[in-house]
Amino acid sequence: MEGLFNPVSILLHVINAVILFLVVSKFIYKPVRKFMKAREDKVAQQLNEAKIAHEEVGEALQKRDEALR
Repeated sequence: MEGLFNPVSILLHVINAVILFLVVSKFIYKPVRKFMKAREDKVAQQLNEAKIAHEEVGEALQKRDEALR
């Protein structure tokens, strides 16, 4: 039973967990977050362009309808 409640073993497990957290944070979390932010910006830009194109088409339809009248 000594191995189960060994303070040195517990301390090593805590240190390993902290190291694992730091490594995951640096090499996985931050790059994924950066990628997701870039993707979010790209989608927002595409939506804005689509909105502008939709407004231009609406104006063109109005001009066409006026010309047909």
